[in-house]
Amino acid sequence: EREDVQKKTFTKWVNAQFSKKEVSIALL
Repeated sequence: EREDVQKKTFTKWVNAQFSKKEVSIALL
């Protein structure tokens, strides 16, 4: 539902924010 979309968007945003630092999914 909406939660899945928000979770996807959040993960995508986090990855975008930390991609430069190569942290990304490590925080999740």
